[in-house]
Parts: sequence; C-alpha cells; structure tokens
Amino acid sequence: AKVVPVLGAFALPIEVVAFGYKTTGNRIADVLLDHDIQMPARVRQADRGLVRTDGGNLIYDAKCEAIHDPVRLADDLKLITGVVEHGLFLDLADEAIIGLDSGVDVLHP
Repeated sequence: AKVVPVLGAFALPIEVVAFGYKTTGNRIADVLLDHDIQMPARVRQADRGLVRTDGGNLIYDAKCEAIHDPVRLADDLKLITGVVEHGLFLDLADEAIIGLDSGVDVLHP
C-alpha cells in the first residue's frame, strides 16, 4: 500500500514530449524549486537507454521529499510546454478504502 501522511514519499512521474525534453526538464526543475522541492527530476532509464511511453514520450521521475500544495504543483506542471501528464491524480475520488491486517480504514479528503 502507498498510504503516506504527506505526498512525496514516492517519485512523481512526469510524462514529457521527447522533442526538447532537456529544456522541458529545466522548466520542471524550476517549478519544483518554486515548490521548495530541491531534488531535480531525472529522466527514467533502462538498460537499453531512455524509457519511452506507448506514445513515444519520456518520463521524468521527480523524487520529492514532500509535496505541500499538490493542486498548485499539478497546475504549474501542466502549464509547462512539453509536459503531457503527471502522476498527481487529484479530485478523482471522494474516499479511499484501505485494507489493513486489522480490518478496513476509510479515508476522506
């Protein structure tokens, strides 16, 4: 399970268009810095080179210690030319049902 008290415990994936990905990466780093996230994003790689999505895009993994304002971060990332999508899935559910060894926990925003 990925239940954490503050977002940022896991790398935040950011999908970008391959053309100009280094410039896009610089813009992503600027936005992360604006959000007090010091760790720069890195392009996801595998043994044979850069990892590509089905659409031919690349993935930056931003290792954030904490995301304090996920809504503003999501909006700021989407404003960057070349960013296709990010892993902040906001406002998709009214509750989360978490299975625990001791039973079930229901979380509300």
